[in-house]
Amino acid sequence: EHMPQSALARFALISRLMTQLLPMPLPVDHPQKASRCFWMQDMKQETKADVMRQLFLIARHFAAVCFTLRASRETDGARVVVSAAIAAVMDSLFRRPLTGPLHGSLASLHYSGLADGPSFPFGVDASAFREASETLLLVAPEYQALRALVLDYFDSIRRLVRDDHIVFAFDKEMACSEGDLALVEQIGLCLGLDGVRREAPLLLTGERPELLELF
Repeated sequence: EHMPQSALARFALISRLMTQLLPMPLPVDHPQKASRCFWMQDMKQETKADVMRQLFLIARHFAAVCFTLRASRETDGARVVVSAAIAAVMDSLFRRPLTGPLHGSLASLHYSGLADGPSFPFGVDASAFREASETLLLVAPEYQALRALVLDYFDSIRRLVRDDHIVFAFDKEMACSEGDLALVEQIGLCLGLDGVRREAPLLLTGERPELLELF
């Protein structure tokens, strides 16, 4: 707030954070995922929730900055790759329920497919990111390396997730997919919410706050 025209500084700061400071999650089927992935280390639920909230705020800052700067091939490349990297880290954290009696988020259990009963994991399909980023101008090797790591992670998710459990597939259609409905329905049933499948769009957007205010 004390820097006039701070958009460029914020853009560079967040880009450096994601390309050089924060490690990317290893693929979910990596043989040494549990021991070598930074995001698999022991943490408490409040730590996980705080990290995810900070990443959420960083993503909002980055989105605001990207809309402020004049579009160019150089900024487009960084914008797309850094945004995908933030999504990969948040997906990895959200997918991991914590151990112990207070395992934390019920949503994490259902998202990762570890909830009781017949349950399957959910995830996003990054094929649109793969296609869109193929021709981007990535002006530094760090962006190319980051793109490769993000694709490795999301490719492993795609191998794990069934077609009817893909969520947020808005590149296909601007309506809730079967995966969106199934995820909200599973969590909503555990919480005792009424009309969950019918009002899934309202629960996802927060127009009905029962879901988002808890997770």
